[in-house]
Amino acid sequence: MKSDTQKNNPILNKLTAVLFLSVAVFFIAQGCSEKSDKAKEIGATEQSDNSYYSWIEGLFQEITIDQFYVFSSFDFDNENFKFKGQRMTGEQLISFPEECWNPSTERTIYSACYKFKIDEFKMGLIIRAPGEYEQTSIQLALFDLKKDRVIDIVYLADVFGDAGETLNYSSYLFKNEKDNIQLLKYSHTSFQEIDGPEFTEDHSYHLLDVSSNWMDTISADSSYLMSKYPKMINQLTSL
Repeated sequence: MKSDTQKNNPILNKLTAVLFLSVAVFFIAQGCSEKSDKAKEIGATEQSDNSYYSWIEGLFQEITIDQFYVFSSFDFDNENFKFKGQRMTGEQLISFPEECWNPSTERTIYSACYKFKIDEFKMGLIIRAPGEYEQTSIQLALFDLKKDRVIDIVYLADVFGDAGETLNYSSYLFKNEKDNIQLLKYSHTSFQEIDGPEFTEDHSYHLLDVSSNWMDTISADSSYLMSKYPKMINQLTSL
């Protein structure tokens, strides 16, 4: 209960009212600030989703991975080549690592080919990229949907030949019995000195994980892989 002095003191009454009003305004402002921050957070998420769909959705052809054979060709600009793709713009390449779009590299021609879902947060993008001399390299980019950018790129296939040296490699993307996406990769290199008798050749196979633990090597035992995946091996070596 207020004393008579408090009741009859107008200055004290005004100070009390001002203090009450200030406290009320502070709590209202805090609530508005929290709502604003939440709205910004939701808006950022929506913007990220829109950013993703605005350029990937119509540019890459969607595929499902069962067994998907990836190979390169010197005839890479042929309309019937499976990995010809659509040339990407500089604006689209900003979502890729800097070496893909920085003009100082002078090798910024990339083409969008295929996309496939890895999990709810990641997508695989298959692109055609600069090789040793031409745009013969077929690569797999790991696209992070939450970050809205490519966070890693690995090589799938390429062909190369120069002064007695040749290289070709190709790959199979497939699902194993646990429904995990894996990558079977074949590499073939050969070298012979011009007008020389010596000829060296090497074949190797690698099995890597794609979906569970990105590009973790499962096996590099070529003999084992040849016996386990004979059908895929036959196609990989028929180049």
